[in-house]
Amino acid sequence: MCVIALVYSSTAAAQSLADNALLFGRTSPGGSARMQALGGTQVALGGDYSTALSNPAGLGMYNRSELTFSMGTTFKNHQTSYLGTSTDASQSNFNIPGFSLVLHFEPAIEPQDNKGFLGGTLGIAFTRINDLHYKYNYSGSNTESSIIDFFLDESNNGGNPIPEENYYDPNFDEFYSLTALALDNFLILPNYENNELLFYGSDLNPYPEETRIVNQNENIHRTGAQYQWSIAYGANFSDRFFVGGNLGIATVRYKLEQLYRESDYQFLNGPDPNYNPLD
Repeated sequence: MCVIALVYSSTAAAQSLADNALLFGRTSPGGSARMQALGGTQVALGGDYSTALSNPAGLGMYNRSELTFSMGTTFKNHQTSYLGTSTDASQSNFNIPGFSLVLHFEPAIEPQDNKGFLGGTLGIAFTRINDLHYKYNYSGSNTESSIIDFFLDESNNGGNPIPEENYYDPNFDEFYSLTALALDNFLILPNYENNELLFYGSDLNPYPEETRIVNQNENIHRTGAQYQWSIAYGANFSDRFFVGGNLGIATVRYKLEQLYRESDYQFLNGPDPNYNPLD
């Protein structure tokens, strides 16, 4: 039995996050349990620390100080379908949607007939704005393609094979790509003639008119969240006019693990159904 398991990690450059722009851009502010129960309407309603993030003028509706702390749990169910095989997965995680310190200040001179400046409120809030947790897997038997085909397509470069040395750093102790990892583990092999690289091949690549079957499986596990610290102030004028402003500091914690496996290669035109060129 032949098993391919690839685990690859590298230092992420800034431009590598471009593919995840939507992931980080689809924020959904958490906030207090009250606002979560109301469907996240903190923009329209005041008197809640959640407005420090979305609508700081809402802090002007406070008439007392408070300290808050919220806790939450999320549940997710996932279903994948790959080559006719369905896979179910579920996950749950405990999180802190937010906490805050809200300080209300009364005017030095008591207003007459509730007119003019009626007070202001300073809010310091920590809010979870995006849940990045995600976990699922898929599997199936593939007769059309293998990850080997990807390695060969990339290394052969449309008939201009990439030199072996381009896949490694000068000290040969780091791999720049998955294809370099495949090359180092002899999943693909360079073919030379008179010291000239002609092409890359593989013992796991099917021969003409051959039928290759391979079991494929991948597990994807993503963790992390985006948070924002908000320092906001809201003021109340005559219980009719509310103004506010805030300063936000966003943070992100993100980790992605992917484990891809291929196993049980079978070549149906071989001497027997379990023929394996690596045996």
